Amino acid sequence: MLKEGEDPKRVATGIWGLLPPGTVGLVLGWSSLSSKGINVLTVVIDSDYHREILVMMDCKGLHILPPGSKIAQLLILSYWVPSLYGKERGEGKFWEHRSHRSILESINH
Repeated sequence: MLKEGEDPKRVATGIWGLLPPGTVGLVLGWSSLSSKGINVLTVVIDSDYHREILVMMDCKGLHILPPGSKIAQLLILSYWVPSLYGKERGEGKFWEHRSHRSILESINH
């Protein structure tokens, strides 16, 4: 049961385990719930997280969701961590940094 004005509820999913290495998971709500005033808070799941995945929810009004309701989806994305080994820190703003420009160039090519 979800009630307006309460702290967000943690809802157990029954899903455990590690995500594939080099990935991150985003827990996202279904738009059909959003249209009813039920919000699923976006949660980031690191690839080394090994506990049960929980869904954080809050709402407007009073809602009772039956067991087994589709409340969220897990989007798994790969990520890339740039190496700055051997690079000197540049002067100026972050977006003017030489390493940042080379990262953008490597993505665009």
